[in-house]
Amino acid sequence: MVKVNTLFLLAFISLMYINSYLNELIPSFENRIVGGLPSSIKDFPWQVSLQMRGLHFCGGSIISNLHILTAAHCLHLVKNVESPIEVRIGSRKLHKGGKLYNSSYVMVHPLYNPKSTNFDVGIIKLNKPIKQGNTSRAIQIVDENKSFPTNTIAYISGWGHKKENGEIQDKLRSSRVKIIDYTLCKKYFKPGEISENMLCAGNPTGETDSCQGDSGGPLVIQNKLVGVVSWGIGCGRPYRPAVYANLANLRQFIDEAIRIKY
Repeated sequence: MVKVNTLFLLAFISLMYINSYLNELIPSFENRIVGGLPSSIKDFPWQVSLQMRGLHFCGGSIISNLHILTAAHCLHLVKNVESPIEVRIGSRKLHKGGKLYNSSYVMVHPLYNPKSTNFDVGIIKLNKPIKQGNTSRAIQIVDENKSFPTNTIAYISGWGHKKENGEIQDKLRSSRVKIIDYTLCKKYFKPGEISENMLCAGNPTGETDSCQGDSGGPLVIQNKLVGVVSWGIGCGRPYRPAVYANLANLRQFIDEAIRIKY
């Protein structure tokens, strides 16, 4: 009986340790679906949930049959946790359906800066190939150096909070947002906060936005992955657009990471 209680206590402590890491994944300026609608995974078959011990902590996107693209900040704080990252693929629900895969290798952009959140992309290699179909399919990444004018329509998806300081959602949601060009976006933030490796999207009145729990998830234009949910100030606030990693400027790292044999 003592042995069983000791094992239970160790397991409980381990889970609490993991939970503390997951809570830290929300930066002080908040990692950023507000104003969204329930959605089918068939409409967003590249969307995945990153989990640890069954707890969702970030989103991600399928970019090959072995690779998931997510935010560097999602991977940075769990890099010292021995448990593999679990990736639920092919389900609109967080806790059932689809298939669970384990990570075999994780790579964070070498220039990622936790303080500025610049170069906020990372790659997860899975332990086995994904069987692609209508609920699990890789998405093409935007061409290098491609840019989009203000008001270009984009789509976001995830299981994040429906409102600021809300709760993780069990079922997938999505929303439509508008791109805000680099020059205009900089005006909404302090000098130096927005780099060319970042992309802004939202609505002037707020209303729709990514939020806590959506980090690492996709920003999509015309079925191409153009951004990764990175950070923001609050969720759905007027004139406070969400900030995404700008994949058009980060293609070289992504392409090289996929080619590496590890």
